[in-house]
Amino acid sequence: MTMNIFTYLSILLMLLIAVPGRLAYGICILIFLILLILSGSLFKKLIYKLGIQEFQVVLLSIFLVSMTVLLRQLLVMFCPIIALTMGYAVFMPALSAFLLNNLYEEKSVNTIEFQNTMRQGLLFSGLMIVIFLLRDIIGFGTITLPVYNDLAVIHIFKSVPSGVAAGTALASIPGSFFLIGIAIVISSMIRNRNIKNNMLRKAQDEELENVE
Repeated sequence: MTMNIFTYLSILLMLLIAVPGRLAYGICILIFLILLILSGSLFKKLIYKLGIQEFQVVLLSIFLVSMTVLLRQLLVMFCPIIALTMGYAVFMPALSAFLLNNLYEEKSVNTIEFQNTMRQGLLFSGLMIVIFLLRDIIGFGTITLPVYNDLAVIHIFKSVPSGVAAGTALASIPGSFFLIGIAIVISSMIRNRNIKNNMLRKAQDEELENVE
């Protein structure tokens, strides 16, 4: 499954803008995302086993929303503060999982595609964790973690100067756009470098073949 930059951008926008800029909320929302990708892949496989793939999109949409409601209730039991603060943002991973997993494609899920999907989901989650961590540290001078019935707050800086608006801005919605831009630039540089290396390797192989 090949993901383009616009798909990643839409998912980044959905999660970063809707979710508060704290690591604790990022961890919870990404756990939702991974569980939805995993359960959505298995449910899609079940759909094809039962031979009802013509209703695939409808069934998967209902399943992902239902799973989100269940996960939200578990989050309410674990930490009501996080569930209340995130509000309807907890439903964003359902759409994100739908896109990341390409659940709209009319084909069954084999082992290789499942592994690739999970790998992409984990890599994406790793990127998101880094962004949420930066927003938490630079924006608030803390690292927050979800614990039972509360948020664990680790203070990195003893005091954050009130006159410094740059750090706080990163935890805001405009700051999300800035971090997304940086992530896109870095990913584009890595992708272009890989393309150039592949083209160079291919040219060298062709040159060797011509010499032989």
